[in-house]
Parts: sequence; C-alpha cells; structure tokens
Amino acid sequence: MGLESEWSADFKVTGTSAAPRMAGTFSLVRGTLGFAGRSFDLSEGRIGFTGGRTIDPTLRIIASEDIEDVAVNVEVGGRASNPQIGFSSTPGLPDDEILSRILFGSSVTNLSALQAVQLATSLNSLRGTGGGLNPLGKLRSATGVDRLRILGPDEGNGRGTALAAGQYLTDDIYVELITDTRGFTATQLEVSITPWLSVLSQAGGSGSSNVDVKVRKNY
Repeated sequence: MGLESEWSADFKVTGTSAAPRMAGTFSLVRGTLGFAGRSFDLSEGRIGFTGGRTIDPTLRIIASEDIEDVAVNVEVGGRASNPQIGFSSTPGLPDDEILSRILFGSSVTNLSALQAVQLATSLNSLRGTGGGLNPLGKLRSATGVDRLRILGPDEGNGRGTALAAGQYLTDDIYVELITDTRGFTATQLEVSITPWLSVLSQAGGSGSSNVDVKVRKNY
C-alpha cells in the first residue's frame, strides 16, 4: 500500500487461534508513505486495536511533504476496513489546490484541460460520493498497471498529450511507457540505488535518450 515504516507495539492477544482478540496500539517510530507517485514523510502514526471479535483497528496516520513552497499533509483515518483520506496544508488551501500539487506539482490554475478532468475525478473518488466516474482508476485496475496518468504536451520533445502506464518490476525498479496519438513513444526506467538516490533513464521513439540522477535528502 506504499507504506514503508517502523512501529513500536504494546498489545495483548487473547482468545483462541480460531478467534483471536487483539487489544492495544502500534505507534509510529519512523517511515514514509508513497501516494500519487510522491514520497511523504510520516509525522504521526497510531493504530489501535479494540479487543473485539472483529479485528478492524482504528487508524491515525499523517504524512507530510513540501510541494511548491506549501507544506502538504495526507491524513489517513477511520477503520482499516474503510480508511478515509483527507488533506491539509500550511498555508491553508482547499482540497483541489492541495491535490493538484500532489498529482501535478502545480497550482490548479496552471492545469491543462485533461489534467483538470483527472483532478476532478480523483477528488470525486476520494470523497466517496458514490458512483463517481474515475476512468483512470478503472482503467488502471483493469490493466493491472501500478500507475496510470495523463501527461500534458511537451513540444520540446515532440510529444502531444500522452498516456503514461507504469509497473514496478521489483520494489526498486519501476518502468513506464509513454505514448500519444501522434505516434510518440518513450520508455522510462527508474532504479532506486538507496532510499534517497535513484537513476532515471529515458529512451524516446525518435532515437533520443537521456540519463538523470534523482537525489532526495532530508535535513
């Protein structure tokens, strides 16, 4: 689920092997949360077990990241069987502005028409409005890919509005195929060397290729 973390625990297990009961809490020590292609640092975490017959703990997890000079928080709460995702930020912004920065790294005022549609459907899905249209999510589930997104045009690379589909080959290797209606295709490979260092390579249909290094370090 994108959660890589370390926790401390203080709980009891009673009952029988066929019907165990758990009571107590797990508390966050450290960790990160992967959400919408970004890595957020966990700042608060608590998982509580009530000791009832049904093992369905309560959740309180907050993950933070600085995006475009805005401190963005992703908050996960509710029950493990039906977790609820919320957003907050400093300075305070509405949900659509926060999610726009998470998904696209930019304000909602700078989005393309297709990005705006993706933002609206993502908000509708997260808010649980019931029956909401989420075509990218449905397509991602149907094809079995790990990540599916729409990219705006990039005239410098000769790419129009494109669809990118990616798959994790292992925990450390991610490959993504990018294609548009003009016939542009490119393959991007990301290899994680350490938790904070990755190597990215991209080969385009025009024969061009490039290699970049992505460094992430918290101070």
